[in-house]
Amino acid sequence: MHPVNGMTRVIWRVLLFTVGAWLILMAAGYLPTKALIGGDGVKAMLLAQAVVFGAVCLTLLLSMKQMLGQSPEVRFRIMLKAGLVRFAGTLAVAVLFALRGVAHTAGFLIWVAIAYVVMIKVETLVLLYWNKQLENRK
Repeated sequence: MHPVNGMTRVIWRVLLFTVGAWLILMAAGYLPTKALIGGDGVKAMLLAQAVVFGAVCLTLLLSMKQMLGQSPEVRFRIMLKAGLVRFAGTLAVAVLFALRGVAHTAGFLIWVAIAYVVMIKVETLVLLYWNKQLENRK
């Protein structure tokens, strides 16, 4: 495996933590959603979580790359910008999917909100961990 600035292990930990959190969220939501809304609700949950997970991963990976070699102040601004981009992207895709009726609308929007709250916590923890690792490299 080719090291990325000597941080390959850290990057793998970050990716595994993010994917693990998403899988736990999916598993935790399956039975309640199936019981309350049915099969259409489960499809809506999976789509909503995929939208949020995609937005989080995209902003997370872009932010991590941008933070390399930056001062703590610049890294902080990058983290804040990631939050704004993630929110705008998630909102745009969620509204588009809801208006098109791609999935059970109420279930989809509820799960976008739930997944968003959980995954922004994950993204924040990952970016703080990444920031600490970059600081320790100096």
